[in-house]
Amino acid sequence: RIRLLKRQETLLLEQSDLELCHSLVLQNATGTPGHERINYDGFCQVRSQLPDKFELYFTPKVFLHFSRDAEGRILILPLYQFIVCRDALLR
Repeated sequence: RIRLLKRQETLLLEQSDLELCHSLVLQNATGTPGHERINYDGFCQVRSQLPDKFELYFTPKVFLHFSRDAEGRILILPLYQFIVCRDALLR
């Protein structure tokens, strides 16, 4: 039980982690402000630039969880909200 708690603690995101994630997602996004979208290639590029603790949030299953437009892109706002909410649940 203690090992599980310590492992979960290492997966918790700090505010600086969330800011880095948001910045990288925006850099790889297209669209108008407030309606930015990211395709799977950009999603994978963001994942490769983030610390390992983000691996739970940047999987193919997570990407497919969100609705995609005709070009296969997902909105970044729901993605970011998903990351923040899931991190809050781990706390």
